[in-house]
Amino acid sequence: MDGGAWLERRLASRKGLAPSTVREERRLARIINEAFGGTSLEDLTPMQIRAWVDGLEYSHRTQLMVLRVLRTALDEAVALELISRNPAAPIKLQRKPRQTTPRRGRSTRPCGSCRQTAAVGSTPST
Repeated sequence: MDGGAWLERRLASRKGLAPSTVREERRLARIINEAFGGTSLEDLTPMQIRAWVDGLEYSHRTQLMVLRVLRTALDEAVALELISRNPAAPIKLQRKPRQTTPRRGRSTRPCGSCRQTAAVGSTPST
């Protein structure tokens, strides 16, 4: 069975999901199908998936979600004995680097209580 057919079958079998969840999972499945839609589940390798993930030009959040959908679908394929192992299991995304610049709207000046504390120790100039 190829990856695209498996994802479609899996999505169709999931009942009771909110419409927004179905829309989001279909969107993520389209991203996966662009890369692996015609590839047999047995032929998927961790190196193929790693190279694909590294080349994704989506937000970090979308990359995480796409990998989660792929990993979950392949876990289910393993449970149903369609494949013997999950090639997406060893794939980890690098952590998103922390933001080092101040966020917009935040002041770099000391807060009011900090200014008051500093003013207590100073002498007034006359």
